[in-house]
Amino acid sequence: MTPQAEFFVLAPIMPAREADLRRLLASMNEAPGRLKPDNGVIPFAQFDRLHVARVLIIDDKTVGDNQVYNITPAKYPLYLGFLGDVDGDADAFLTEL
Repeated sequence: MTPQAEFFVLAPIMPAREADLRRLLASMNEAPGRLKPDNGVIPFAQFDRLHVARVLIIDDKTVGDNQVYNITPAKYPLYLGFLGDVDGDADAFLTEL
């Protein structure tokens, strides 16, 4: 059995670049929630060792809930997350990517 490994990469998003990043991520899809496997950003179809991957913007949409208790909502930074599961070593996969 081939050993599997997981990876998780987290990077801060510069607020001035958020809209550009969202457009870039949207360009990777055929339709909302449906990836183009051979998109020009990350051509997932070329990686036969890759089982699952997600690229997402991490944004806490619940911070406004505290307003019910008269607590000023915190402003947290946005992050880009990239995670997945691969056959073999995760670091080797990320180097190949």
